Amino acid sequence: MQGFPPIKDFKFPENDPTRPSSVVLLGHWIHKIGFILHKGMDSRVEQLGISGLESILLRMVAAHKSISITSLAKLVGKQHTSILRQVDSLEEKGYITREPDATDRRVKWLTITEQGKKLIPEMNHLVETIEGCALEGFSEDERKKLMELLARIYNNLCNIPDISTASLVRDNKGDSQA
Repeated sequence: MQGFPPIKDFKFPENDPTRPSSVVLLGHWIHKIGFILHKGMDSRVEQLGISGLESILLRMVAAHKSISITSLAKLVGKQHTSILRQVDSLEEKGYITREPDATDRRVKWLTITEQGKKLIPEMNHLVETIEGCALEGFSEDERKKLMELLARIYNNLCNIPDISTASLVRDNKGDSQA
């Protein structure tokens, strides 16, 4: 991807007093990698006529039988009002449907349509292409180990009470994701 220069042999001098701890470096690199991956994905999914956030939302809806807008917003780390425009757009394009809850009119349930399901393989191909570029030169064992390590980091962070993702499973109204 243009605009992001590669970093070769990055190292802090051992005796540098300004050298961040490994944890600071971890967050820095994960943020930097995530930013570049998202920019790459955004530019590619636009070819399919949807935005990067719309593609994330559509993939999340597809992964659930039915999901509320509130739960979907929590999954992507946004307020429910901040994803409404994208949900409207996906509904207008015929990729999802929005149905009211049978008992709570405030809750709206999203499901993927057949048209939306047809878009998923194309989006998966784009993800695989970007991730393939990111993992170029890694052996299959290295790729598996990296995924295991990242999952461990994620799980470790989920065990910290004030940043736990437990609220993703149920929101305050008892609204479940699935």
